[in-house]
Amino acid sequence: MAIPKMIRPPVGPLVEHLPPPSPPPLSAAPNQTAPTDYVEPPILQFAPEETFLARFGPQIALAAVAVLALGLLLLGYSGTDSSSPKLIEWSHRYSSPPGRLLFLYQPSRGESDYNFDFAWVPGAESAGWVLRARDENNYYAVRLILQQPAPKMVLAEEHFGMLGGVEGAHSRKVIPLGNHSGPLQIQMAVTGSTFTLSLQSKPVDSWTDTQLNSGAFGFFDDTGERPQIQDLHFTFRKKGATRTAVASLP
Repeated sequence: MAIPKMIRPPVGPLVEHLPPPSPPPLSAAPNQTAPTDYVEPPILQFAPEETFLARFGPQIALAAVAVLALGLLLLGYSGTDSSSPKLIEWSHRYSSPPGRLLFLYQPSRGESDYNFDFAWVPGAESAGWVLRARDENNYYAVRLILQQPAPKMVLAEEHFGMLGGVEGAHSRKVIPLGNHSGPLQIQMAVTGSTFTLSLQSKPVDSWTDTQLNSGAFGFFDDTGERPQIQDLHFTFRKKGATRTAVASLP
């Protein structure tokens, strides 16, 4: 039996077998965006909800303070002009008897209890002051008169009331000071119905009067010659509270 010849396939070039290509990437859905790298926003970028005041509030506040300070400074300089209005501390008014002039300290109007002290240089001009003055016709008055100069100084003190334009009787007292020279420190205390006069911090006279319960402090002058008054200080007392003041002279 004959065996047939096997026919070999033709020999061709070798073909390299490559893996099948990868499927293309799926496209993003229409309502989605591909992720991107985070980029830090610049320093001056602000969220839309930030308001103008939240953004510039501190700068606006500083500018307002600066403008206010500048305005107060300019106002202070303008207040030094002699033509600008000034606070009136003293009022001048005439009283009886004819020729008497009162100098009333306006901030003390309506006050009841107060202390004050000042220095006086004893001389030809007496030192006279008024207490609880309601007006030119209603007040209490105290006066110191030099009777004998240093070295053995002697003073005369008198006090009286002016009520309804009628001057009451004068109460008079002689006060020897001995060897004293230079300014004399005078203290006056008005508390309720009690009036106390002290010289060099020593009480020299005290009296009571209930007819006037409040009013201004001031000075009075009968001769037209102003006494040498220095260093006027006040202490006002009301309902347990005290306040002090340094006043200019009239």
